[in-house]
Amino acid sequence: MNVPISYPADPISFMLAGMDTPGLDSKGFTHPPDLYTELRAKGINYVIDTEKLSEAARRDPFAFPPQVRSMVDARARATFYLMDTRPWDVVMSIFTATDRMQHSFWPASTEALVAQTAHPLRSLYQQLDAFLAQILERVDERTTLLIVSDHGFGAMQQAVRSVNRLFSRTGLLTYRAADAGKKQNWFDHITTWGRRLIPLRHQRSLAMLLPGLRLRVMNERKFKGIDWSRTKAFYELGSCRVWINLEGRQPEGIVPQAEYDEVCQEVRSLLLSITDPESGRRLVRSVRLRDEVYSGPHVGMAADLLVDWDHDAAGDQVRCVHEGKTIDIKPEAQKGAGGAWVGNHRPLGILIAYGAGVKPGTRLEGARIFDISPTVLHRQGLPIPADMDGRVLAGLFAPGGDAVTHASPAAATAPEQPEIDEAERLQIEQRLRDLGYID
Repeated sequence: MNVPISYPADPISFMLAGMDTPGLDSKGFTHPPDLYTELRAKGINYVIDTEKLSEAARRDPFAFPPQVRSMVDARARATFYLMDTRPWDVVMSIFTATDRMQHSFWPASTEALVAQTAHPLRSLYQQLDAFLAQILERVDERTTLLIVSDHGFGAMQQAVRSVNRLFSRTGLLTYRAADAGKKQNWFDHITTWGRRLIPLRHQRSLAMLLPGLRLRVMNERKFKGIDWSRTKAFYELGSCRVWINLEGRQPEGIVPQAEYDEVCQEVRSLLLSITDPESGRRLVRSVRLRDEVYSGPHVGMAADLLVDWDHDAAGDQVRCVHEGKTIDIKPEAQKGAGGAWVGNHRPLGILIAYGAGVKPGTRLEGARIFDISPTVLHRQGLPIPADMDGRVLAGLFAPGGDAVTHASPAAATAPEQPEIDEAERLQIEQRLRDLGYID
């Protein structure tokens, strides 16, 4: 239930697709197809996702938005109903409310969260705790419960958002002059009026017909003010990714392939040298090339460098010494509750295991998000596909269990999915755009 990027629903016992679902009336939203109607008949007003909460946080950063409470309540009730009325071996129910709320309601300090007993994040986690209590009442002694998050959370750190400004001070990136904003406005008008005036069914085909223009427009919207004709590298805000403005790949790339490795090393050396001006601590643990992180046929789609920030050291300022000169990057504006995001992802999530087979008191180190799937398969007594990433987290479980077995890739089959037509593709793109996942 609610697995991200799972539309259309698979033909299994029951499924409600995730946040990329165009709408509640979409034909591929549920399996069986009439499941949403069945839930409504039971008084369960299921909600796929909530829109951005920045405005609600701006109005009152200490109020728990009622639409979020309703969304969590409906998902919990849908989970209970389906567990009670359908056969199941594994149930996965994903609550995105924690992500949405923490982006917009993260407190100014941990102390503020502890002191403010009515803080909306506390209210949200209390609601989820109540859901877990009811889950435990429904399962028997043969059931294993896993509580998993795909990332952690913390305050939005201005140092992490200052990389492009640092690049501009060291010659890797150039911003256009202030009076060049007309170009930005022109691109904004293209996208705004294009989406309003061009019928939805024609937008994708037009974008595919003019791929170069589409990429230029998207770059201008996402990386505002950059002069691409004089930029070697740029950082993607809200991520850990650095891209080289490579000739022949980027819409206005200038770095020849022959200089690619040299620019990557220049970026890596610069980022590894930055410190916090107050503490003197280094802000970056490592900067890795994409080939050091990823493998497979689609590595070329990944960013060129991946930055591992030390979030315990990072604050709101950046300092580095470049060509003998000290460069300080200070915050652009005063932070405050509400408005833009005040919280952002951290690399470490949580994993809690309880129930059948679990070794009490175990502390597991080094678990990764893609270890969950093989672990669940193993708990079900199924072989692990040989080409599946990850490993079985055997350390969670008491000794004496079944040995891990593997199957050849050919033996691992997935149910056939329904086709998505062009109109649905456009609706999915718009849905993800409304949620802030794509530009």
